[in-house]
Amino acid sequence: GRTLLGRTLLGRTLLGRSLLGRTLLQVSQACRSNCSMMGDEENEFDYDAILKDMEVIAKKAGKMALAAQEVPIESIAKPTAALSTDVVTETDRRVEEFITKELSSKYPTFDILGEEGYDESKGYQLSETKATFVIDPIDGTVNFVNRTPFYCVCIGLAVKRQAVLGVIYNPTTLELFSGSTIAKTATLNGVPLRADTDETNMSNMVMVTEFGSDRTPAKTQANLDMAKALLELQPRAVRMGGSAALNCMTVARGSCHAYVEYGPHPWDVCAAIPIVTQAGAHISPADPNVNAQTDLLTCRGYIIATTLALSQTLQRCIPQFQYNK
Repeated sequence: GRTLLGRTLLGRTLLGRSLLGRTLLQVSQACRSNCSMMGDEENEFDYDAILKDMEVIAKKAGKMALAAQEVPIESIAKPTAALSTDVVTETDRRVEEFITKELSSKYPTFDILGEEGYDESKGYQLSETKATFVIDPIDGTVNFVNRTPFYCVCIGLAVKRQAVLGVIYNPTTLELFSGSTIAKTATLNGVPLRADTDETNMSNMVMVTEFGSDRTPAKTQANLDMAKALLELQPRAVRMGGSAALNCMTVARGSCHAYVEYGPHPWDVCAAIPIVTQAGAHISPADPNVNAQTDLLTCRGYIIATTLALSQTLQRCIPQFQYNK
């Protein structure tokens, strides 16, 4: 009886091991399948070649912007019809047309979303399936108009609504920022970038925010509440640069520790996201209810911080503002 019982238990044990082995094999095969699928997705395009093309085009566009500054200010600055504080120039339009033409000729199947060509009635229209170049011909137009050397050309590439490549070029300083989530790189003129992730003392930190061009009462109050919240953290300084993309680059290069703002559009951040993240910093929606996997590019409120801990601190203290997309 004991022998038969032992054999029965042994049989069950062997069966259990067999089933476990099959389960582990299935899991292993599933992992290999998923990894293979991810690999196929990453190899769908020659991302290295695309990034190089973006860099070349951004430099040429930057030269156009720099050359345009040789004419008098009043001949290039034109407030938009909707808002006197939102300045657009003929140079913005010409630079965007140039970038669009260059990218379209090389990548005719890709979508393009540009600031100057954006139709608010249609929304951002970031494709769930197609690759999309996201362009800001001159980020920091007020700086550009007033000869402040803190503006840039931004070209990002989003695939399935995720920013994967980014190029930001400041023609006045000849600084070319470049990043790829595929190659896991972030560079400034070819030299690897690293955010200041070691600093943990708030009194040594520099924070950045912006008030933007929106002067509605609700947004103005949110701006004041944001500044108050940052100052109450007692950082070393709070700054405003006038360019969302270059503000992000100050975090990526280790010049400041956080940039927080409500208002940026996809073209303000798409090129910056790959650079910031691959430099070791964190980017998250300012609104904790936003799904970062699907809506990071369109959420219009951002926390860019050197560490996750700092990002979480900022999330707790900054005001909440629901920006109309």
